[in-house]
Amino acid sequence: MRRPYATSVFATVVENNGMSVLTSVSPTGFPAYQNHTRVGQALGNTATVIQGAFEIIGGLGVAFGGGVGAAISAPLCATGIGCFVPASSATISVTGLLTAAHGTFVIGNTFYNVAYNQRGSSRSGNTNPYKGTVDKDVIVVDEKGNAIPVKQGQKLEGSSDGKFVQVKDSAGKPTGDRLDGGGHPKHQDPLSKAPHAHRVDSNGKVITKNGNPHLPIK
Repeated sequence: MRRPYATSVFATVVENNGMSVLTSVSPTGFPAYQNHTRVGQALGNTATVIQGAFEIIGGLGVAFGGGVGAAISAPLCATGIGCFVPASSATISVTGLLTAAHGTFVIGNTFYNVAYNQRGSSRSGNTNPYKGTVDKDVIVVDEKGNAIPVKQGQKLEGSSDGKFVQVKDSAGKPTGDRLDGGGHPKHQDPLSKAPHAHRVDSNGKVITKNGNPHLPIK
């Protein structure tokens, strides 16, 4: 289920501000970007571009406002015409510079996320879980006919021979779905020794057969 527009807007603003760790996992346990809506991201992107512009303008104004005034005032003081800005105001505000720098980062990060992380970006449309997270649910079938379901935002990683494959989320964390085509010869459980799979349900609970988590495969 996708996030409501308002939540998507808020999450986009947070992510564009470089604080994606706060939204890296949604209440459903899926990666944040997977649950966004296009409208929510568009509004969030617009908000952060405006935010960044205000921070740059305001920050530079604070950083150099006094300095500019003093630069104009100093020659007038020397000629005796008068000083309308104290020369001491020529100091540059570090806080203003940091604010402007943050605004620049926010705008840059917004365009980066639009290009590479959000719906409709250059990374969208991937259906090969071996090349990264997929943009829609897919089912991968190996040469023996074993089906491996991979949900949107997940990917596959495994051994070079393809016998051991596991599903991971966008952060690289195993989901619990795994194909152990080579089995575990040193285990005592016959089902564990033979080729088997591990599955979890929609709530993350391990699926078992007669109480055994080692599910037979071809």
